Amino acid sequence: MLLLNPRRTRTNMKLLQLVWIFLLTLCGQSADIKIQVKEDGEAILDCSFGTNIKNEPFAWKKDVDQSNEDVFWYSGGDTDPGPEFRGRVFHFPDQLQFGNASIKITKAKTSDSGTYTCYHATVQKEIKSTISLTVGPILKDRSDEKIEGASPEPSVTNLEETQTSALLRCVVRGASPKPEVVWMDSDGTTLRGDESKATKTTGNKYDTVLRITVTKTDNYTCVATQKEINHQINNTIFVRLNGGASKPNAKEINETKDGVLLQCVVQDPSPQTKVFWKDSTGQDVRSEEQKTENSIILWATVTMTDYYRCVTTEGKKDDELYDEIRVKITDGSWTKLLIGIVVGVVLTVAVGVIAWCCCKKKLEVQHQREARKDII
Repeated sequence: MLLLNPRRTRTNMKLLQLVWIFLLTLCGQSADIKIQVKEDGEAILDCSFGTNIKNEPFAWKKDVDQSNEDVFWYSGGDTDPGPEFRGRVFHFPDQLQFGNASIKITKAKTSDSGTYTCYHATVQKEIKSTISLTVGPILKDRSDEKIEGASPEPSVTNLEETQTSALLRCVVRGASPKPEVVWMDSDGTTLRGDESKATKTTGNKYDTVLRITVTKTDNYTCVATQKEINHQINNTIFVRLNGGASKPNAKEINETKDGVLLQCVVQDPSPQTKVFWKDSTGQDVRSEEQKTENSIILWATVTMTDYYRCVTTEGKKDDELYDEIRVKITDGSWTKLLIGIVVGVVLTVAVGVIAWCCCKKKLEVQHQREARKDII
């Protein structure tokens, strides 16, 4: 059997690829499996040989416009991903001994959609798997894709501020198709403001302006969405009204030997800002505070499953703001309970066996005594 090295036999492989494409076309090869994933997600393409393939060559290719794009090549421990898949395609080395030639594609792109073929990379190119992959687009910032007409980052401005409110403006320039522009608060709630005004400019592009009046301290985000090109981009502005507390940002950091470590961050606090961690009953949780030039960070370690709130205040009950998270402590309680039950059952059985043995012994002694009396 002839093994082909991709680095030394590229020219011969190109000729063989043409023959292979012709055979696939002639035979009407179609995908056996259909897989759908979302953009930026992961896709596992299955392929099995049924025997140990640690020392066997196999490859994956993708059908593109009557040609084949290299996806992944394996031969005797060496791997060679295709140019479009470098850093995104992986195989399963520990599964090769079981004949598993599957691959995983990460950070999936819409351009990854197509038909993939796994085959034994010999001259005969025995096909082992054919899979149709569809990668569905998602709304995300596509500025780095240089799409014509994609909305730039919105310009956000605090036009006017009083002790109780602030007038915010968002401007999106040169977007095509016309974007949908909205304001959101830090909870992701869409806010109702003035009707957006879109002005058509040269090249069928639009300049859009949206204003809104807000009445509480918070982070406010202007979001521009162009569903036609799956592009969404935003910009955030922080508003702290006079006498208002800064809204905290709470999150779970990691598990430690003592419990779960929580972090709360308050941006641009005033000198009067106070920050607390509280449990679901309103009781204060012991914490450690760290102050920086522009923020307050509060750390707390908790040991019980519960809802925990990070609360900020400027000294008045009405200006309290909070962010809440749920923490689940995996302390092995069920395991301990199961062990207790098993130990209890074992002890019960053991006591029962001992009692039965004692009773049996007593009965044997009694029978022996009665037998002696009969003899006498």
